[in-house]
Order: sequence, then structure tokens, then C-alpha cells
Amino acid sequence: MRAGPWTVPVARRPVAAGLRRDPIDAAEPLLSGPTGGFGLGPKSGPGRTPGEPTHSVERGDVAVVVEPKQKAKLSRPPLYKVLLHNDDFTPMEFVVSLLETIFQRSESEALAIMLHAHTTGMAVAGVYTFEIGEAKVEKVTALAQEAGFPLLCTLEPESDENGDEA
Repeated sequence: MRAGPWTVPVARRPVAAGLRRDPIDAAEPLLSGPTGGFGLGPKSGPGRTPGEPTHSVERGDVAVVVEPKQKAKLSRPPLYKVLLHNDDFTPMEFVVSLLETIFQRSESEALAIMLHAHTTGMAVAGVYTFEIGEAKVEKVTALAQEAGFPLLCTLEPESDENGDEA
């Protein structure tokens, strides 16, 4: 390899007890042991019981025990429906434009949602996490008030197919 202004010379560090390897010494195993050099001790893998240390190293009168990391169980955040309520004063075109700009709906989707709200009294504009839904409700309310319309937009928890709240 030619040295140029973009290369930095790398000083070789001594390898301590075979635990690290230099990129140049790629042919040498990373760790010597019964697992073929992949850093897994004899107690690791599927035969190991959960919570048992993966391996321990004794050096003189000090023992170092490495515990496996516990994965945190992640769950989906609860979802909330943003509802648009029908009124007799807000123009249909204004509601369609709000659905297109704030909720990123196509013109045909916005028209269908607006007509559903007009005929049934309310319609779901979208389903979001609480923070996003709350921000969209505030934005719709602010734009409607700015335009002088009494459009009501609310947020309620989404329920699953059994009617229970998620």
C-alpha cells in the first residue's frame, strides 16, 4: 500500500494474552479455546441457563465475571384516534384542505373522510401515538379558529376489536 496524504501510519500495539488481534494478524484466532476463536466460552450458547455468567477469567487473586445483557421487552405505544366532528358552519372545502395538509391525505381520501363526518356526525382523520395526535388536534383547532370556523377536532384512545381500549 502506498503512503499518501490521506493515510495515517498505524503503530502496532502489543497483544495482551491473545485477547486482541491486530488487523495484520488476521490468520491468528481472536481467542484461543474450545470454540474455535469466536470469544464464546464453554458455558455459552443454547445449553447455558439464563442468568448464568457467559464466562469468567481469573487473574491472580481477582476474578472477573461477565453477565449477559438482558434485553428490555419493548411494546408498541398506545394509539389514539383523531376525530373530526361535523358542524353546520365549517365549509366542506376547508375540511378537505385540512385533511390534505395536516393529515397528508389524497384528495379522494380527504373527500371520503369529510363526507363520512358530514353524514354520520364524526370521522376518524387518522390514528397516531398520543403526542403526534395531540399536535395534529392543536394544529387543526388553531387553523380553524384562525379562519373563524368552529370545527371540533378531538383525540380518543383507539379500541381493539373487542371494544376494549388498547
